[in-house]
Amino acid sequence: MNRDESPRQPDAAASVGRLFDRDYYAAQAGVAFASREAALADYLERGWMQGLEPHPLFDARWYTRANPQVADGGACPLLQFLASADAEASPYFDAEHFSRSSGALRRRSSTLVDYVENAARGKLSNPNPLFSDEFYLDTTTSDVRVGEAPLAHYLRQGRFHGDAGSSLVARVLERVRAAERGGLERGRPVKRRVVFLLRGDRNADLAAAAQGFLGEHHLGGVTVFLQAPPELGPVPPPSTVVLDGDVFARPAARRLLALSLASDHTTALLVTDVPDALVGARTARVPAYLLVADDASPAEVDLTHSAADATRVVFGSRAAVRRHIAAGVPPPANIALREHRDGEGSSELISSLLGLARRDQVLDGSKLERRPSRDGAIRKVLVPCADWSVSGVNTALEAIGLDLRRRGWDVEIVFTRDRKHVEQTMSANARTPRLPYRFLERRRAGVDGMWEALIVEFERHAPCIALLGYDFHANSVASALTNNVGTVLWAQSDDADYYEQTYRLGRYCNAVVCVSEQIRDTVTHIHPGIGSRSHVIHNTSVSERDIAPQRRARSSRLRIVYTGRLVQQQKRILDFVELADALVATGLPFIIDLIGSSPPHDEAAALLPVRAAAHIERGTIRLPGVIPLGAILTELRSSDLFVLLSDFEGMPLSVIEAMAAGCVPVVAEMRSGIPEIIDSGRNGLIISGRDYDNWARQITALWSDEGRLLEMSAEAQRTVREGFTAERIGAQFDALLQQVAAETSGGFERPPALTWGSHRAPFGDVLPPPSMYRLTRVPGLA
Repeated sequence: MNRDESPRQPDAAASVGRLFDRDYYAAQAGVAFASREAALADYLERGWMQGLEPHPLFDARWYTRANPQVADGGACPLLQFLASADAEASPYFDAEHFSRSSGALRRRSSTLVDYVENAARGKLSNPNPLFSDEFYLDTTTSDVRVGEAPLAHYLRQGRFHGDAGSSLVARVLERVRAAERGGLERGRPVKRRVVFLLRGDRNADLAAAAQGFLGEHHLGGVTVFLQAPPELGPVPPPSTVVLDGDVFARPAARRLLALSLASDHTTALLVTDVPDALVGARTARVPAYLLVADDASPAEVDLTHSAADATRVVFGSRAAVRRHIAAGVPPPANIALREHRDGEGSSELISSLLGLARRDQVLDGSKLERRPSRDGAIRKVLVPCADWSVSGVNTALEAIGLDLRRRGWDVEIVFTRDRKHVEQTMSANARTPRLPYRFLERRRAGVDGMWEALIVEFERHAPCIALLGYDFHANSVASALTNNVGTVLWAQSDDADYYEQTYRLGRYCNAVVCVSEQIRDTVTHIHPGIGSRSHVIHNTSVSERDIAPQRRARSSRLRIVYTGRLVQQQKRILDFVELADALVATGLPFIIDLIGSSPPHDEAAALLPVRAAAHIERGTIRLPGVIPLGAILTELRSSDLFVLLSDFEGMPLSVIEAMAAGCVPVVAEMRSGIPEIIDSGRNGLIISGRDYDNWARQITALWSDEGRLLEMSAEAQRTVREGFTAERIGAQFDALLQQVAAETSGGFERPPALTWGSHRAPFGDVLPPPSMYRLTRVPGLA
């Protein structure tokens, strides 16, 4: 049959269509069907024989297991289901609970069809004791198609995003995540986790003993008890969650709970003594070990079906195996023994259990690989970055990082926000890093998930060096890293955020790099101990080859340029209108190019076009927007003066770029590193105050004296060439990184993290920035 034709069985199609999801089926088939009818025809003709499923709520394997005659009959399971009595078609749909909680409904071919069709009409219900349609629709983080059954959406998509079907499951997941804080504690990086889902009257000691052994594999471990073990005590130990309630008496609830715990790429293994939990692990495609207790009856375990769902069926004794054989149940091929020997405790038993997991390659790759260079020297430098927006810090990182790579350092950017967020910043600015980069692989969302993954990344590459710049959230892991990771904190601006970060994290770092003497003096003032290991290495974004040749004569019309963010806060971009008004009063012909963009949150985004309207119309102020770096350098080379009106700076790269181009800088007097590069009157001007009439007079006098202007231009280029190229700055970083590498090999002892203790510090040894507690959303970490 052609896949674009309509089905030849209209009656069957009308019946089966109630439980047919075109997109769900097409994703399994790997075919983009032209219509729903074509997809349905494909399923009826061949798809069901290939084991493809028509709908998230129809599990053919589950249905045929309960109805073996269907498999023997050779007919389509879905058609058989719709023609039969109210059989189970999904392990997660509880027909009895649905009927009881939903009241009287008009019965169709099955209760499941009732649920799907009522959901299509907007009638919400409870298809599982642990699933409320209303709760799920109110809390899911992804879009639900109009008319789609909420439980179907959860199985198809929501579970992968960590969504919960009820407030109870949400609390369980929250408590499980809280119990995993070990991944944020020094020396305990966690790549994946083992989940123990246990009844509570058995195996309690086994789960407790597991925690110590899991750390050897950098695995997190969480134990969830369906009921409190008698010996547990009133206060559960860390990494333990206790659930009590009649709801877990329902098999469908136990299956859904296991599915919720296993449905992300966090869980490496589910260990359970609850056979129903195996079904959830199978759906999530997570390996599962079933622990069969010595006193477990053959009826309780249902070994035939459990063995089909489990990766291993683990018996505690040979006697238990013989008892099942005596009951007429043949031993499964995936049987394993963890037989207790005299003198052995639970630690030895869990050790053998994890050894079995290693042999099964369930834990394969979970250890953190170390990657030293061939000669044993530390050469790896990892740089966490939030995004790749146009900024001086990103530009400096790229220029200096490229020079360090030429010197043999393996510098790599690790983006800590999600791929979509970072790629949007790249797309908006039409540029990607010239340094190698990749995206942090997070096993769970949220800032704590990012921290956990970043700690793993650093420790996996240890011994290595972390270069910590402007990503204030990511840098918070400095206090949670082992001595095998050298850390260099990069203070790149004279502002409160950088000083706060340096004060909070500096004691855990091998070195602090300040981009100006002024910043180091401030760091020393606020914390002399951190100041003692601070180094001044100026910023730059230009290489020797970027320095322009001999400057040409001035232009016939004064050309002033500014490049950077068009914001009022710090940059005082609206003041350019006052400066332009003052220049007009002198009668001097001029053009001011303001190159860059205004973020929507800054007042300049709305006010600049309005206040500068007359100048824009006259052509004395131009707003070219964001332009490529090459075009910026061309503009700088053809302009006479670079004007900076900021209230504060660190070591502004725009000034260095302008000086390299021979464009003379005229900057406001401010607390910054500018006096370390500009000698006022020799290679530029530093003007005090905000009297823009005075500014206009000094600018006019400088431009009118062409000889002085050319001399300043040449001195500006000489200044950059002799002390501010990427080659010279790179050599200073190279020397510092070699020093840190030597300390990382021995001699540096990172002090304990100053937290409030394991019960009160919500993020382990990580020390979050104050912005964590502001009522704002962090882009890319939601």
